[in-house]
Amino acid sequence: MKKIDLINIGLLMYPNVQQGAIFGLIDFFSVANQLVKENWNSNLPIPQIKIVKIDKPTVNFNLPSFIVKKNDLNFSVIIVPPCTEEFPSGSKYNTHINFLKHSFKQPCTIASIGNGIFLLAETGLLDGYTVTTHWQLKHRFKNQFPNIYTDFDSMVIEERNIITTAGSLSWIDLGLELVKKFFGSIVMAEVARFFLVQPARRAQSYFNIFSPNLTHGDIPIIKGQKWISNQKNMNITLKQLSKVTGLEIRTLQRRFIKATGMTVTEYIQHHRICRAQFLLQFSKKLIDEIGIECGYKDLNAFRKIFTKIVGLSPSLYRRNFTV
Repeated sequence: MKKIDLINIGLLMYPNVQQGAIFGLIDFFSVANQLVKENWNSNLPIPQIKIVKIDKPTVNFNLPSFIVKKNDLNFSVIIVPPCTEEFPSGSKYNTHINFLKHSFKQPCTIASIGNGIFLLAETGLLDGYTVTTHWQLKHRFKNQFPNIYTDFDSMVIEERNIITTAGSLSWIDLGLELVKKFFGSIVMAEVARFFLVQPARRAQSYFNIFSPNLTHGDIPIIKGQKWISNQKNMNITLKQLSKVTGLEIRTLQRRFIKATGMTVTEYIQHHRICRAQFLLQFSKKLIDEIGIECGYKDLNAFRKIFTKIVGLSPSLYRRNFTV
């Protein structure tokens, strides 16, 4: 591994920032530092954590901070924590957006956690990148930033000098990713062991409950989507849906893909699997019974489709998520 003398990690302070992620990362890297010192003879670089304040701070952190001045940048990593608001956007964030634009030009990694990606995306510099954020924000994010590629199944995505993570607590995943990046897999595994967390990247799809887009504006398709959602009998056909929407089958298929991003068959499959997830969590029915109730006559097909969409088999999903 290339020797790095100093690793400066900046945690961006901005209005309504989620303080839990900031303090969590500070504790995380403090432990990582201690483990490195105790077990690797301190030959490895020690990261320095600094809270980056661009304007007057709203909270008095009794921690080392770095007041950003013009052209005064020396960070290995800038982290945009999540926001307690739904989406960090608007003119009050302009100075932070400009700071990120300037940071983007420097030889450093920029990372976002959860909905903090909205602030990063406001820079306009993510066009052409593939990123992730919380699956519940996917429709809003795709509508607001259509030129950014998205993968809402992944917990962590690293592409070139950008790292994005899914949820507010995915600062743990980000912390592990950065430890691996700067110290290697062995140190990352030891840090994960200390915190009792999985060192491998988890999949967001485990937690994803199908959330259909009903904001596209195609009224007949929305009518069809709502009708599908109300069906207890999952044996839904194109002919039935054509009758409900008042559209010819070919027109229905074309407009359905345009409005939802899925074929009718894919949409129905996701709806069925969503129902199966609910029954696996909250009922004591056998897995085969659930498969049949969700419209699958071929139970092997049910298991394969469930695993493909969710990322876990029905039995493992029940084991992990039963209430």
